Amino acid sequence: MSVNLQELVQQTLPYAPEGLISSQTAADIHRLTDFFSDLSISEYILETSLEDKLGDVDISFRVLQEEAIAMREAFLNPSFYPLTAEVSWHKIMEFCNKWPAKVQDIWIEMDQAEYRTSLPKPCFFYNSEAIKSKMGIEHSLLNNQLEILLGRETTKELESNLYKVIKSLPEGMRLFQIGAMLARNNDRIRLVTHGMKWDIVETWFDKLKWIDVKPPINKWKHLSERYSDSWYNVDIDVTTQGIPSKIGYEIQLKTIKDLPLFLDSLVDAGLCIPEKQAMILKWSGSRGQYMGKEAGYCALINNICHFKLTWSPDNGLSAKVYLRVKAVSLKSKQ
Repeated sequence: MSVNLQELVQQTLPYAPEGLISSQTAADIHRLTDFFSDLSISEYILETSLEDKLGDVDISFRVLQEEAIAMREAFLNPSFYPLTAEVSWHKIMEFCNKWPAKVQDIWIEMDQAEYRTSLPKPCFFYNSEAIKSKMGIEHSLLNNQLEILLGRETTKELESNLYKVIKSLPEGMRLFQIGAMLARNNDRIRLVTHGMKWDIVETWFDKLKWIDVKPPINKWKHLSERYSDSWYNVDIDVTTQGIPSKIGYEIQLKTIKDLPLFLDSLVDAGLCIPEKQAMILKWSGSRGQYMGKEAGYCALINNICHFKLTWSPDNGLSAKVYLRVKAVSLKSKQ
């Protein structure tokens, strides 16, 4: 069920826990959604660091395959026209115009740093579950989409490292998403795997002969093993030069009841400040709201999508949380 992005933000952002989103950031997000006044979405996510109280958040919104036509129509709305001066939006428009049948959904992410620029640039993720299967790698689905997002030359330069990483995935493991971080760089992509157990992750990285992952993995195990569902999505970047020494682990909790104890463990580890902990504990909940004739009366639901622990040799360990907002129609189905 889809609702208007602008209306969903207007009806939910003011109800965020006090301090989570600064008044300036909230105003910036409202102004940003003016470009997408005719866009229907399934949900959006607010991404924030757990280590500061600045009130900064990135926003991402999800568009399902069945919403592709509405997405293309939103690109034709005069409110979107100013963004067509930025080449990265043309890439996303082309992707949506050629939306492959095997891509179930896309996410458009807007970094905080882009909010106040005259032409905000996006980051872009698309579902890539169909790229690797028991039958092998579906080359056209991978290469054609990357050529749209990064260009033929860069895609060719990435090819060797990219295929090395995908082919090295343990048997039965699939990709989840491919991301083009268009707002940040144009020489790399981000790969996000489906959930893996710790031992499978270690085996995969050993096979890549990449970096010594024992130190960060041992730290992650200590922090999350008791509270997580034991499956971890892994994020790595692949560049034209290789694989940077940076890893992200996406963690989902076994149950919402584990949230206070998990946050306590992050506070004790210096990865979450008590003020942000209090805000996250107040996030989840729901309320009713009429969302227009098509959607009708909806339950607007706040929950936690996942946590992400990121490690790099230079910056060590850091933590973020991804807070989801979703509208569920309460209209009875005839």
